[in-house]
Amino acid sequence: MSDITIRPLEKDEYNAALNLVLHVFMRFQSDSFTPEGVDTFRRFVDPVHMLPLIECGIMFFRGAFDEGRLVGVIATRGFPHISLLFVNPSDHCRGIATLLVQDIVSIAKEKAFTAVSVNASSYAIPFYRRLGFVSLDTEKVENGIRFTPMTLNIG
Repeated sequence: MSDITIRPLEKDEYNAALNLVLHVFMRFQSDSFTPEGVDTFRRFVDPVHMLPLIECGIMFFRGAFDEGRLVGVIATRGFPHISLLFVNPSDHCRGIATLLVQDIVSIAKEKAFTAVSVNASSYAIPFYRRLGFVSLDTEKVENGIRFTPMTLNIG
């Protein structure tokens, strides 16, 4: 495995990151969402919606890079809440998602947070459980988006 570098995204990398997110979502998660949920997600990651959130500091993006190629994305909203975590399909099973979450946990600890939260899709629940996240409630549906609230105590 090549060395993976995790860093904040540059302004000119956001569109590629959002395209990666949408591509992976459509391939692996959209089938478990209602049409309303797919539409809600598409609108959420549309650059017209997302870029202003990034610019005003509501959304915080970091990317995983392999030899300069973007292979994964993590975004937090209301830090330290993980809002997006997606890895390019050809790079699955390389530990990239784990590295991205560990990066956010490290930053959260530096900022003296005691927990990291996520609203996990059914597809991602086993992954988050392996990292030590626990469910806070049963599955919920909002605007067609199915998720389970989870948290990881870090402090």
